[in-house]
Amino acid sequence: MNDEEMNPPDDGSEVSEIAKDAEVAGLLEKLAANPYDYESHVAYVTLLRGLGNAGDLHEARKFFYSYFPLSEGMLPYLPTILA
Repeated sequence: MNDEEMNPPDDGSEVSEIAKDAEVAGLLEKLAANPYDYESHVAYVTLLRGLGNAGDLHEARKFFYSYFPLSEGMLPYLPTILA
């Protein structure tokens, strides 16, 4: 068995996952320091949506809406938004 068979080439997915984890951690730090940072909330929710973690995404949306409540006109859409 040669070296390539023992160590398959790195496709970058592990590095990408580490980078996304670091980005999540950075956004959480920003939000802990300033929970009224609208852009960080949007970035955090968007990132979690892309990662596909429904539990964390639901919690992130609840956290977001606790600081930036929906208008009365948006309330009928709340179940869809939080899904």
